[in-house]
Amino acid sequence: MTDQREWQEQADAFEAYQIFQKVKHVFFWLLLIGLLVMQCTFWLTDQGVMDNILDKAPHLQCWARSVIVFCYVTIIVSAVIYCLSLWMGLNLALVGRLCGLANCSKAFFLSLIFLVFTVPWPQMLNWEIPGVLFTYERLLEAYSTIHSEEDYFQRMLYYSQFVALWVVAFMLLLAAQRTSSQAGKQVRRSIARFAERGPASVNDKSAQNR
Repeated sequence: MTDQREWQEQADAFEAYQIFQKVKHVFFWLLLIGLLVMQCTFWLTDQGVMDNILDKAPHLQCWARSVIVFCYVTIIVSAVIYCLSLWMGLNLALVGRLCGLANCSKAFFLSLIFLVFTVPWPQMLNWEIPGVLFTYERLLEAYSTIHSEEDYFQRMLYYSQFVALWVVAFMLLLAAQRTSSQAGKQVRRSIARFAERGPASVNDKSAQNR
């Protein structure tokens, strides 16, 4: 009877784990698309393409600002929910003894570091700490400053903020997703093995007790 209850608890934990896995996948793609759109916007601005577009159609400036704002908010919200989904998956794997704890822990830790990169520190704490996200005004200001000066150090800081940090955050996100997917495979294999022998072992023990 105890084994049967344990199997039921593990099955319930696995169902809950699958729900958070699906949530994780949805917000991973939102993060991925949001980050790519932000980076494309930067390069369009940096290469002067945005200037040419706005010269011919000034009304598109409002559209460009709206796209960045939408991605800005989407990435922040998605990063928080993505991180919480991995945390809930880790807890369910631990409580339900679902295996894959090492990879679940790695994925959650990587997502935490990624979250730090996406937090808008200047707006929240008034710190001059660059992050992955930027506003339309900040991008135009940095673009105008860097192209009006020939300071190599300033140019290096410019690309470090808008490109290097983005690459680091992007790789952290991919690493977290890959590690979490490995944990999911371990969990599914563990449940499949337990399902094959679980009911049979429970029936055998019940028969022996009789």
